[in-house]
Amino acid sequence: MLKKQRNNYKEKAKVRRFNNRSIRNEKNRKHYKENKEKGVEYLGGKCIKCGYNKYLAALDFHHKSDKEKHINKYLYATWEKLKTELDKCILVCANCHREIHNPYYINTTSTKVI
Repeated sequence: MLKKQRNNYKEKAKVRRFNNRSIRNEKNRKHYKENKEKGVEYLGGKCIKCGYNKYLAALDFHHKSDKEKHINKYLYATWEKLKTELDKCILVCANCHREIHNPYYINTTSTKVI
């Protein structure tokens, strides 16, 4: 009887952990999206090179300095921390961002996918 109660407790604990994790994940996704929307709006709402503004996920934050940094971790942080980091960034669309990081391919005339 005692063994059955322990197993039942373990199963309930697993369900609680799963539910808490899924709630936490949902909150994180919501926080990330809200911060991304605020960040895009804060930096003008469109790509500074071509003016693209149709799809939020296609807009990237690019650091002006040469240091390799990933701003995605700041999208989970508070707005104040994110804002401080955004002041060091420009807003570009995914295509323009690739051109910035891969200038070699800009003037090629080949249509082959490399």
